[in-house]
Amino acid sequence: MPPPIRQVMFDLGVVLMHLEYDAAREACLALCDPARVSGSRDFLKLLGRSPVVDAYERGELTAREFFAHFAAHTGFSGGFETFVDIWRSIFRENTPMIELGRRVAEHYPVYFMTNASDLHVPWIFDRYPNLRFFTDVACSCYIGAAKPDPVYYKRALAKFGVEADSSLFIDDRPENVESARALGFRCVLYESPEQAIAETRAFLNWT
Repeated sequence: MPPPIRQVMFDLGVVLMHLEYDAAREACLALCDPARVSGSRDFLKLLGRSPVVDAYERGELTAREFFAHFAAHTGFSGGFETFVDIWRSIFRENTPMIELGRRVAEHYPVYFMTNASDLHVPWIFDRYPNLRFFTDVACSCYIGAAKPDPVYYKRALAKFGVEADSSLFIDDRPENVESARALGFRCVLYESPEQAIAETRAFLNWT
């Protein structure tokens, strides 16, 4: 028998915060060199979703260095602050999941485990105070590893001072869930608020 669940971990993007890229993409395109971004329909590809973006999320680049890469890649004519405003405009609260998280936090320590940059964390907790129900956060850019790398989970567990086998982890990416499960986490693969809430309640034996 596995030990009882003693703490619950939530991913941020998609699970607690919807990611809405369309407006950000259009705002970027208006300031980019058309010859360099012609046909760009995906915001992350517009940003040059590449090892550079992944390196930024692991904290291997500063925000200014990442912006320089973006500007060189796209011919972006706006300044750094304009880029920051666009890069931060993608979030919208996933209200049912935040309500679940706040209820869980009344009974368990709650931790956030997220692949994110220093432009998003800790800023997001000031911008969206409804997220302030966590005990601690493991953000990829500060711990030097990103999901689904097992190193990320091991560093997160060490930071929190908890064990995988007593942890419930909720994430929207199958590869992240698979990696966590291999380390002993119990997991919910987020597909919709209704499904994730039902599965979380079942794990916690909530009727």
